[in-house]
Formats: sequence, C-alpha cells, structure tokens
Amino acid sequence: MVDRVSESQITGGAAAPVSGSGRTAKPTGSASFAEALSAHSSVKRKQAEAPKAPAGEKTEAVEGHSYQAIVSGPRNGMQLNKSGNARDGQAFMIVEREGRRFHVYGSGADRQVFEIKVGGKDASGAKPPTPSP
Repeated sequence: MVDRVSESQITGGAAAPVSGSGRTAKPTGSASFAEALSAHSSVKRKQAEAPKAPAGEKTEAVEGHSYQAIVSGPRNGMQLNKSGNARDGQAFMIVEREGRRFHVYGSGADRQVFEIKVGGKDASGAKPPTPSP
C-alpha cells in the first residue's frame, strides 16, 4: 500500500489546495522541492563527514569486529567505530559490567551508551532459541 503525501506534510507548511487531478498545488512562498532536497542533502553530508583523527593517532584492525583499536595518540586505548552506521568514525570505550558489554561514546551530557550482545547472547545472558528444521 502506498500512502499519499502532500508537499505540506514534507515541508511542514499549511495544507495546500488540491486540484481535480489529485495532485497537491504548490503553496505560495514555500521552497521548491529541489531547494528543500538540496538543503536536506547538505545537512546529511555534514552529518556523514567523519571527524578527523588527531595528529599522531594510529589504529590497528581488531579481528572479527567492525572497529579498530587506537594504539597511539591522545585517544590511545579507545576504539574507532568503522561499522558504517550513524556512529562510524567516532571513538568509544568498551566497558564491561556484570557480564554485559557496553560501547560508551562521548562524556558528560553528550555521553551515549549502547549495550552490545556478547557471543550471540541477549542482555539476560540466555542464548536465543535455535530454529527447528
């Protein structure tokens, strides 16, 4: 099923009159689709740019993981996310508490904590059921 979306829903503007063809007329004074797309794309590009590594920082691949170990430089001892997700290029610490593993990004008010499954087990430590053939 395909939902119909008007330009006002995309831009957040007032509802526009609908012509007899079922198309939404362009509201007056609003940005064109191309302008809106260009503005959104430039924001995405800024978000996609990975932070630059500090001078003198060196990393080594960690076998079986989508991150690299930082082995020298001011962030020595941290890990560098290379997974391709929203946190790609960010440094984090691995913290283990009570058999649970966490990736901790940032500090203070900007700190983000993500629990990571260890060895195919969920947060409770139980392995997921094996599907029967």
